[in-house]
Amino acid sequence: MRRALAICRTALGERHPTTAFALLGLGRVLLDQGRAEEAMPPLRQALELRLAAMDSASPTVALTQRDLGICLLRLERYDEAERLLRNSYPVLLAHWGEDHEVTRLARTEIARLERREGTAPAPR
Repeated sequence: MRRALAICRTALGERHPTTAFALLGLGRVLLDQGRAEEAMPPLRQALELRLAAMDSASPTVALTQRDLGICLLRLERYDEAERLLRNSYPVLLAHWGEDHEVTRLARTEIARLERREGTAPAPR
């Protein structure tokens, strides 16, 4: 993934949508490997690029917010994680529906936050 990101940056530039896609992919791989601290910078940069290029209500932006929120949750940065996850959920729900894995994962992570905080149940 790092090689793909380097190629995107060289061929397309730092601000190209495909570079944001490669950053997201790298962040997801690192997160899946349990390397949340390393995953955070590429996920943040992917979100920054997507917010600069797209409407904040875009499903693509929401998906990136969800992934960064999950990363921050793993790092126990609960306030920022909650903000991103709760912001992304309605957009994901509207775009993919309640039963899609993208939406279910966001709902699961919000529920994880709520169990930690003892707050109201996750949105349905």
